[in-house]
Amino acid sequence: DLAAKERYFTLMQSIGIAQTPVTISMLIDACAKTANAARAEHYFGMLRACGHEPEVVSYTALIEAYSRAKQFDRCFELADRMKSENIKPDQATFVQLMKAAANSGQRGRVTELLNEVVACVDASPSLLAVAISGFARLSDFDLMRSRLADVLQRGVSLPLSAVFSIADAPERINP
Repeated sequence: DLAAKERYFTLMQSIGIAQTPVTISMLIDACAKTANAARAEHYFGMLRACGHEPEVVSYTALIEAYSRAKQFDRCFELADRMKSENIKPDQATFVQLMKAAANSGQRGRVTELLNEVVACVDASPSLLAVAISGFARLSDFDLMRSRLADVLQRGVSLPLSAVFSIADAPERINP
């Protein structure tokens, strides 16, 4: 819980223990869970104030905080800032951004994110499977098949359960 983590953080400071990106990111994450975007932003700013550079975990937690607070445009601003700072989004980041796009009704943004995941050469097979099946959830089966072919041509081995899920998606959605 946020209050407990803040007490622990204050105690660490009071006995002279330096704050690390991990401890500060824990606070940002706790703020995210309570949709307290302003407080999360405060702790995010503390990273640099303590001489640390934000990492993907910190950005992802901040994006989640803004998403839960329904400040969706801020999520995408942060994603752009990550990229400008050469911080590569990870699986958790993409999930949070896709949630923000879907919850804000930005179908085009969801498609852009899914395309970005599929185009990512070093994306994990499980993330690729989630991205490809995302096209099915958007009922864009032609694009889903096209992206699946792209991934398979790169020699990526998708989990068998994902392949079956993707293969029967049109029948599940449009019986």
